Amino acid sequence: VLAQGQHPTATARTTARTTAKQQKHNNLVHPFSRHDPFAKLIFGSIMTTTCTLHCMNFRLAKEWLRTCDEYAKYVQKPFSSVAPSQIWKCHQANWGDAYKEWGVLQFWVGLIVASVIAVVRVSDGKDVIKVATDLSIRVLVAYVLAHFSWFAVVKKKGCFCC
Repeated sequence: VLAQGQHPTATARTTARTTAKQQKHNNLVHPFSRHDPFAKLIFGSIMTTTCTLHCMNFRLAKEWLRTCDEYAKYVQKPFSSVAPSQIWKCHQANWGDAYKEWGVLQFWVGLIVASVIAVVRVSDGKDVIKVATDLSIRVLVAYVLAHFSWFAVVKKKGCFCC
């Protein structure tokens, strides 16, 4: 229904602008497709459940620590569940396994980079004890980050803090 004195073309332009604004808002709220399996893996539980931040949650820390043996086995045998040629593809049979393998790859790259940095520093005449300490810290951080991300995404279904 047109208001008195309102031109039909002006109404069509206003409706088109409103629709464009709604579409832009919808894209900002949820830019990923509902049918995208990777988005479901990463954002699935966050979008469907509430997430509470826990500070000093020892139960959650113990749960993470209990998975150290499991994750260490994955690190020792990279690409055991997804072949290196398959990990680059956008379609995976199991996104959890693919994410696990990416984390293992992240650890090994971190280990190699830390080792190269250590060799360069020792060859520059740096203190071997300091270099060894730095190397140990870098390898530990590489492992912890890979393990944390796997635990958060795969074990906790995308919500590590819950």
